Amino acid sequence: MIILLLSMQRSGSTEFCYDLCPPDDRACCLSEPFTFAGGRNYTADPMRFLRSHMNAMRAYHVAKLFNFNFDYMGRDDATLAQLLANREVCPVVLERRSIHSRYCSHQAAMRTGDWGGHVHNGTHVHPADCDVSTASFEAFATAHRRWYSWIRAHGTTRLYVNFTYA
Repeated sequence: MIILLLSMQRSGSTEFCYDLCPPDDRACCLSEPFTFAGGRNYTADPMRFLRSHMNAMRAYHVAKLFNFNFDYMGRDDATLAQLLANREVCPVVLERRSIHSRYCSHQAAMRTGDWGGHVHNGTHVHPADCDVSTASFEAFATAHRRWYSWIRAHGTTRLYVNFTYA
């Protein structure tokens, strides 16, 4: 079985992926297999691609699928809907509701190269405040709304987790 996290960058998806995997090796966080493939090898058959990353010794696997991975699929609704409807896949949505905070965190990660975003010495590495009066913020917010609207419209999720985190 594959728990497929439908999310966007800077939503806590890495931490959530590892939280879903107990330390007893029953599960494995595959992280971002679609991202690291760069759009290659999975557009025709994403389930086959995921199976190629699975370890038969594990009871289940957790993988992340971001909005830009869907773009690599040519925004093919049928391909993604087929993947989400597969009996081996348990879709889980993780949405960080504060687009402003996601954007600021994304900008900081792009600027610093630190995509971890963890707390160091009690301070968040990525500030939750930045200039959002830009065209890039509007494009970012539009992509956020479009991705989560698509997910809600297709109603194939098993669990929808949303949160506001500054």
